[in-house]
Amino acid sequence: MARKSGSKNQGNKHGNGKSKPRGPSFDSQALITRSLEEVLGVEAIDFGIENEVLTPKLSLHQLQIRSELRHSFNDYLQSIHNSNVRNNVESLDVSDGDPIFETESNNPVEIELEDIQEEVEFWMSVVVCYVVGANPPINVMEGFIRRIWKHLNVDKVVMVKRGVFIVRFFTMDSRDKVLDGHYFFDSKPLKMTPWNSDMDMDKEEVKSVPIWVQLKLGFKYWGERALFKIISQIGKPIKRDQATIKRDKLQFVRL
Repeated sequence: MARKSGSKNQGNKHGNGKSKPRGPSFDSQALITRSLEEVLGVEAIDFGIENEVLTPKLSLHQLQIRSELRHSFNDYLQSIHNSNVRNNVESLDVSDGDPIFETESNNPVEIELEDIQEEVEFWMSVVVCYVVGANPPINVMEGFIRRIWKHLNVDKVVMVKRGVFIVRFFTMDSRDKVLDGHYFFDSKPLKMTPWNSDMDMDKEEVKSVPIWVQLKLGFKYWGERALFKIISQIGKPIKRDQATIKRDKLQFVRL
């Protein structure tokens, strides 16, 4: 015969007849804590849409509100940053080419020629160069420079920005010899400029470049005077190549 379970013993598995309440108890010894928002004295942002039914139009409205709040907060951070910058350096004045900085202590800092003379002298033997129509990597460019100028005491080859390089020589004489010549990288002209303290190291607008021109002429026109007169009809003559000067290749002249 089946036995019915007693209702009194069903919830009294621990034998005390009383069910023990679960969860944390509250008595006079418990500490009352406050939320972080209450401690800091801030309130959560109210978007005003808590009880509204979400629709495509309302969702777009929410995104617009959040976007405006985000931009406002970014503007606030930017204003703090700008304020700190202005506090550190109030103004910049240029007088006779020397910058004068006024700090928050109102004590001007003037940079004089003696302060930069050592660095200016160090960089005076530098040539700033780039290949017209190409941006070779630094390892390729350094190998090219040291190969074509191996007899001119190259100190270092450094890339200052993409496609723009500086080549420093140990002597000013080596720098001047390079500036007097014309060089090509993979049939593309190498643009060279002597460094000066006011350079911005950007590629200049190219208005003219040296190019090689081949002409098929009779041997009597191979002299420099005749060739320069002929080639001046299309551009400014610079020089003949060595094969033309030495008459080693007789198929054409090259200028």
